[in-house]
Amino acid sequence: MKIQHTVQRMLMWPPLNAILKLGIKPAVHILPTPLVAKVPVVGQLTCSLPNGKFVKFEADGLDKIAATMFWFGIDGIEGATTRLFLQLLPQVKTFLDIGANTGIYALMAAVCNDDCEIYAFEPVPSVYKRLQDNIKVNQLQNVHAIHAAVTNSDGNTPLYVETGLRLPLGASIKKQDRHDMGAPIQVPAVMIDSLVRQYTINRVDLMKIDTETTEPAVLEGALQTIDRDHPLIICEVQYGQTEQAIHDLLDDRGYQYYRITEEGLVHMPQIEGDKDGVNNNCIFVPQEMLADNGIIVTLLNQHAV
Repeated sequence: MKIQHTVQRMLMWPPLNAILKLGIKPAVHILPTPLVAKVPVVGQLTCSLPNGKFVKFEADGLDKIAATMFWFGIDGIEGATTRLFLQLLPQVKTFLDIGANTGIYALMAAVCNDDCEIYAFEPVPSVYKRLQDNIKVNQLQNVHAIHAAVTNSDGNTPLYVETGLRLPLGASIKKQDRHDMGAPIQVPAVMIDSLVRQYTINRVDLMKIDTETTEPAVLEGALQTIDRDHPLIICEVQYGQTEQAIHDLLDDRGYQYYRITEEGLVHMPQIEGDKDGVNNNCIFVPQEMLADNGIIVTLLNQHAV
């Protein structure tokens, strides 16, 4: 591990990193993807979006999401979900990015829709700082960064965070059976319903939830908002862990469930996470949106398998 960290730090040396970027970028599609993905990237990065917009990242070599976006574009990070998300954005006035990490979804929402108010939640202090840096470098006024874990209670909570040289991609208030999780740290906790009242949010149109198996707790703390607004919900579902709890919360609220895949949206009468862990993201659609011939019906017709 020490040797690996030493190599990573050498690759992050700005003069060497600049040479690597110039050499690898033109050949990225013919080089082995796993090898390229390990190469850190340093500097201010720009990632183009399909609609002609772009987002910037401040990168010091520790942000794997920024590096992946630099090497592979938006298809490098949850490509099917990202493309669906971009198509939904024109209809979204308020977006809650729950488990924002360094902000890829929040940043895309802000640069693609000036009229959208974004609330981005990130509990890990080092990652939250990078989220703030990315908001600043993109000169965004419509993103509210909130340092908190979203759950079903307000106050404070233990948070288990990945260890390692790079910024963590995984953190959860639920203890994980993983060797790379360190001792818990204390972070602020908030319910969505409390935040909606605090900020006087009149309507929530879209929620994205990625909280490493605590998605049901997030939904439980947002039930008043869900009952009031019936938002679209993009949610990670871990196979065999969260399916029934989500059903218990949403079935009586008139939601239909779809898995997001590269081939399209797959309707699921019963929520089921992907056994292979490839297509973990789902979209939960309120029944009334399936009856009004609006944008979601159009997208479902385009993407349904």
